[in-house]
Amino acid sequence: KVNKINNLNKKIIIFGNGFSGSCLATHAIKFSSEIFVISRTPNKNTKDISYLDFNNFEKVSEHLDDAIIISTAPPENNYQDPILSKYGTYFKTINSSFGYISSTSVYGEGTLYENSITKPNSLRGKNRLLIEREWINNIKNVKIFRSGGIYGKNRHPMIKFLNGKLEVVTKPAHYANRIHVKDLSEIILLSLTKNIPSQLINVTDQNDVSALDAIEFVTKELNLLKPKPVNYKDANISEMAKSFFETSRIIRSNVIKKEIAYNYLYPDYKLALLELTKELLDQIKEAKY
Repeated sequence: KVNKINNLNKKIIIFGNGFSGSCLATHAIKFSSEIFVISRTPNKNTKDISYLDFNNFEKVSEHLDDAIIISTAPPENNYQDPILSKYGTYFKTINSSFGYISSTSVYGEGTLYENSITKPNSLRGKNRLLIEREWINNIKNVKIFRSGGIYGKNRHPMIKFLNGKLEVVTKPAHYANRIHVKDLSEIILLSLTKNIPSQLINVTDQNDVSALDAIEFVTKELNLLKPKPVNYKDANISEMAKSFFETSRIIRSNVIKKEIAYNYLYPDYKLALLELTKELLDQIKEAKY
């Protein structure tokens, strides 16, 4: 099945040129002929994408009206949203639609949908929730995308594994909520171009797979060394990483199924990780020769 694309004349403006922002820009080519990426370290313009300096308020603001604007920027060290801090007041004066990428950390324990109560138990989750509310309370026509852990090419656990780090941090019956960066990009762009009714969208792949199960599957399929499970309490990881394991949540979405009618490009994390690992092994082999 193919996800239906609406052809648009509206500009698509993406704040942030990191892992998610760069993928969004590439996918936006299918949706618009005018794509701008706003970054503190802008790239050179390409045939399809224009890059602008985040700090050049005058130049950036020329393009913001009557557009689709997507913020991929995480909170800064002072827990403030950098996009709202600089452009929030101007956003109130324009006729554009907005998308903000948040996190599933705004939820507490359990199986949770878009209408579930938000009850974050980490500082990161509490801060994300405060920024969500800042967007909703101050910017009209905004959608909040609560994303699971984002993975894709050059960002997945088999990179460290193939470099010799065989330990996999685990917790019994703990499942990560994930989304492939390409699925994240498609869901965000479809939601905003179709202007679906819901304001909150949980963006995860809807499957329960532990990191250990996925890596064991890949190593078995490719005849690699077996992973070494390490309980998160005994692992040499940061307090932030430990907080990830201390809350068990399964995130589901009614909106993706009912309003967007989206067909995932990567619905199965194990198979997606296998594909990414094969690509990586091919790259390693090519580099040797």
